[in-house]
Amino acid sequence: MLELINFGINENTVMDLLNSNPNFKQLTMKEVNEKIVLLKNILCNDEQIENIINTNSSYLMKSNSEIVELFNTLFDLGFENINEMVDLNPHILSLKAADIKKYVDFRMYNGETRDDIVTDLTVTSFNDLV
Repeated sequence: MLELINFGINENTVMDLLNSNPNFKQLTMKEVNEKIVLLKNILCNDEQIENIINTNSSYLMKSNSEIVELFNTLFDLGFENINEMVDLNPHILSLKAADIKKYVDFRMYNGETRDDIVTDLTVTSFNDLV
């Protein structure tokens, strides 16, 4: 967990993470760094990354492939500024790509356009799914 402290996450926060979920102790520095890099790949800045980890530490426990699939799905659905979206609602990162796709498909089935859904969900987040 030294990687989180080196990144700027408060030491008390790191201790809380370790106490709240024993699986965090199994994370390697390499795994934590990979999760940070994935967030940087969608243009998250350090402040956003710190907020995301502090708010939704379970993000660190997801597999890289799940995270990449989620980001790719959001991009494929037309979402832009994903970094801002996950900063405003870090719990989006707990969702599965398939659930987001089903949600968007359901709304399209009910007559909404993809552009309207993308705009709505970018502004209001995914509170219906989280």
